[in-house]
Amino acid sequence: MKEPTKRWVCLWLLILCSTTMLMAQQFMQLERYGKPRAQRIYPGEVIQYRYEGDWYEGEIKDFRHDLNWVVLHNRFIPLEEISALRYPRNWPRPIGRQLQLFGISWSGWALIGSATDPTPGIDYRWSDLAVSTTALASGLALPHLVGKFKVVPLGKRRKLRLMDLRM
Repeated sequence: MKEPTKRWVCLWLLILCSTTMLMAQQFMQLERYGKPRAQRIYPGEVIQYRYEGDWYEGEIKDFRHDLNWVVLHNRFIPLEEISALRYPRNWPRPIGRQLQLFGISWSGWALIGSATDPTPGIDYRWSDLAVSTTALASGLALPHLVGKFKVVPLGKRRKLRLMDLRM
């Protein structure tokens, strides 16, 4: 490439990188007492929160640092009045399905093995039934036992803080 072309490419990359970093300097931080790491929540993210006893969902549009408010797509909320956050748990349902599939497969292979193998003593046993029913039952119960959401209560040990690192 020619020298002027390299300069223009570098200039455009610099402009592009500097504008994308500006948005990442405003965020809401979920802190936990005694832990140095905190979870950051940026504008544009959708959160589920408890406000005055009810659960709501909203996309964060902006933060008002002077008032300590969160600007959502349909309302303004004082940060102190958010009593909890919740996050969906996506893992129990697929793991439960895998356990169910394991139980069905165990029974299926045991039945196929006992039907095709003429060797005496290779039969479908109670232990095969126990493994299958245990896996099937635990796969069905897992999503109900674990729950759909992880609830993070705010209060003594956890708190939200708005951060603005722009200069």
